[in-house]
Amino acid sequence: MMEFMVPGKLFIAGEYAVTHPGVPGVVFAVDRFMQVTIAPADDYRVTSDLLGEVTLEAPTAWPTKRANTPWQLVSAAFDVTYAYMQTKAQPTPGFHLTLSSHMTETGKKIGLGSSGATVVGVIKAVASFWQLTLTPLEIYRLAVLAMLHTPKFNHGSFGDIAAASFGGLLLYAKPTTQGFINQTDLNELLTMPWPNLLIEPLDWPATWSIQIGWTQAPADTQSQLVKQPTAALMQAFDADNTMIVSHLVHAIKTQDFTNFAKAVLADHLLISDYLRQTNRPYLTPVLQQLIADANALNLPAKVSGAGNGDNGLAFSDGLAMIAELHQQWQSHAIMPLPLNIYYY
Repeated sequence: MMEFMVPGKLFIAGEYAVTHPGVPGVVFAVDRFMQVTIAPADDYRVTSDLLGEVTLEAPTAWPTKRANTPWQLVSAAFDVTYAYMQTKAQPTPGFHLTLSSHMTETGKKIGLGSSGATVVGVIKAVASFWQLTLTPLEIYRLAVLAMLHTPKFNHGSFGDIAAASFGGLLLYAKPTTQGFINQTDLNELLTMPWPNLLIEPLDWPATWSIQIGWTQAPADTQSQLVKQPTAALMQAFDADNTMIVSHLVHAIKTQDFTNFAKAVLADHLLISDYLRQTNRPYLTPVLQQLIADANALNLPAKVSGAGNGDNGLAFSDGLAMIAELHQQWQSHAIMPLPLNIYYY
């Protein structure tokens, strides 16, 4: 039996803008995992602690657009891995793959990108079981191609896939993938340049701290991405985001916490205003309280992800005030999550 632990993710900056090709964000892998095990079997069987059990059929062609079912991500990840193996003329013996999610609390998802971790986990496990060696970039690309052929997940940033594939803290920009949908040559897709793709590892300053607060209200990121703004508004938003993320990344690289805090606030205000103009919910009362509790202790804070639930982040340049912050959060029904940046 083989076992893999695939990390979840959280965004520090660039939410919404990072769903547009070439527009940057900052994302990090967290030490909560999708656990994947795989062992020999007579068929292609998958067991999930959340979904039950399914037997997969080997695809007769790739790509195959998957219907909107609970198993669509698993099926798409298996399809693209199987199709890539066919180009190598290598055997594809049967397996029993088991998915166990550690990205929940009290039975609720906590907004850590379990979808991306699932796709990456299936690809890593199946490829390794079939003795196919893949680089993190190849895993990322196969996972994106799988996502592009699932009806619910094909318009996100794929930042969760980047974090799950590479680990660590990343400056990330989504590639332009419009020409990939009808492309059937997987070898070409895995070796050709992907326009606008950016994956740059960053070093988080050793003395800085990230505190995560969970609102205990799950958010639906995909539904938040459906409504499209006007072209002019989106263009201005992307430009402002690019400038803010540039300042934030420079502050991380130079370990300048004062300017990092300014960039965090600017990013928070930019996204808040953008979603107000597009009539989408963002700051729930609990998220507002999460940020207010941090700001009262002079700690910069913002929402992580799509908002309207899930998580917020607070930052400090040391360990001072963290205990007080957790106490305040807990008094307002906000659960501190003991998460750290995860490196492979």
